[in-house]
Formats: sequence, structure tokens, C-alpha cells
Amino acid sequence: MMAALLQDRGYGVLTAGSVGEGLELAKEIAFDLFILDIRLPDGTGVELAQELREMHPDVPILYYSAYGDAADVERSLSICGDAYLKKPVCVADIENQVESLLLAGAGV
Repeated sequence: MMAALLQDRGYGVLTAGSVGEGLELAKEIAFDLFILDIRLPDGTGVELAQELREMHPDVPILYYSAYGDAADVERSLSICGDAYLKKPVCVADIENQVESLLLAGAGV
């Protein structure tokens, strides 16, 4: 759903279904924003975020997940990440958060 929404808004989107796939894409392609789920089949979004941050320290990271209570959200962001949207969330909130992070990542 997220990929389709962002593509409809004119963003280029690539998806990965695992930590391993995400890392491979990040090695090959320069991204402006990483959007990660917390639960992945071969690890966690937080683990992936830490590795991505080492590879690309200036690229913002947004968690978008149905999982996590307030303590989990705070803990995830304290380890690595810039924002967290917990499903369900309205389209306007997604658009605003993505735009904000992209502007911050661009140094605007």
C-alpha cells in the first residue's frame, strides 16, 4: 500500500522483503529515504536501520509498522531512526511525514 501511494504521488519506489534484500538495494542504489517495517523475516527494522545508517548516514529513516506500543516506538527511535508512523495512519500523515523527512535529508 505504501509503495503504491508514494508511486501515485510521483516518487520512485523500490521495495525489499527482508533485511538482506534491503541491504543489497542500499549497496547498489542511492536512496533519499528509507521506510522500514519493524518486523522482517530475517531480522528487525531497527537492525536494518542501524546498518543502513552506517552505509548512508544522511538518509532519513521512517518506520511504518502496525507493531509497537509507545515504549517500543520510543526505544526504536532512540536506537536508530527519525520518525515512526504506526498503522493505521491517514494518507495525509504519510505524505506530510515523507515530505518532511525528504526536506530534512536534503538539508532544506
